[in-house]
Amino acid sequence: NWLCTKALWDRWEEELELLTLETGWPQKFFLHKEKFWSGRHMEALAVGNTGFACYSARQSQMYRDLAGTLGCTSR
Repeated sequence: NWLCTKALWDRWEEELELLTLETGWPQKFFLHKEKFWSGRHMEALAVGNTGFACYSARQSQMYRDLAGTLGCTSR
C-alpha cells in the first residue's frame, strides 16, 4: 500500500516537472524561429533580394510578436 502511494506521488511529481518545462517550449520555439528568419532577412539584404528580404522580415516580426504575446521579452 505504501509503495503504491509512493509510486503515485512520484508520477505526480514527474508530471508537474514536465508541465513546468512544457510551458516554456512555445516561447523558445518562437524565439528560435524569429532568430532564424532574422538571419535569412540579413542574408537576403546582403545579396539584394528585396522580395525575399520583405518576406523574411515579415516572418521574423510575426514570430517576435508571437513570442511577445507569451510574455517572452528576452531575445
